[in-house]
Amino acid sequence: MGNKILFVDDEELICKLINRNVKKYFPKYEFLIANNGIEGLNIFKKYNSNLALVIIDKQMPMMSGNKLISIIRKTNNKIPLILSSGDSFLTSEMLELKKKSLLYTLQKPFGFKQISNLVKKYAI
Repeated sequence: MGNKILFVDDEELICKLINRNVKKYFPKYEFLIANNGIEGLNIFKKYNSNLALVIIDKQMPMMSGNKLISIIRKTNNKIPLILSSGDSFLTSEMLELKKKSLLYTLQKPFGFKQISNLVKKYAI
């Protein structure tokens, strides 16, 4: 298991808050941030074998979270993936992704306690 957590989200404030708290409470992990799906894919390709967990926003510019998950799963089908979404319900597409490859879906808005629980459950 790797020592890096990749968080892919286009909301800069969320990334900063999560980054600060992960560093504080999980100092053994390096927190990598991507602000869109393309950037997330590039970081994933660079650090694939060192990643412990990937958290991906569903709706982002340039590449959706669903598309990014599909690409990641073709390369690495073991890394824990979490899809975060502001949607108030699971679409059929999200249900299919969850059945195939996701360990968890994360409803926005979420707090650090939820992220902390996911890191403890899937990355440690």
